[in-house]
Amino acid sequence: MKDRPDVSCTCTGRSPWPEMSRLLGPGPDRFYVCPECDRVREQVCRPDGTIIREVWHTGTDPTLPAWVQTQLDDRRPLDQLSLF
Repeated sequence: MKDRPDVSCTCTGRSPWPEMSRLLGPGPDRFYVCPECDRVREQVCRPDGTIIREVWHTGTDPTLPAWVQTQLDDRRPLDQLSLF
């Protein structure tokens, strides 16, 4: 059994919807990233974990916390230079 409800993104426009991965960090708010489109879903929560509202961000939104940006940067592939 999962410890959280399914969190998915509708970016593909069809089922099956891509399951979002949770980013781990401080505070009661939860952040999830879509592996397909890099959008971030923020669940603004009370200290007891109750979700107050959800906010969607682009992966490059400057209002995202620095720790979220760092984890997003770590997920992005690096440009590889050719050896020849």
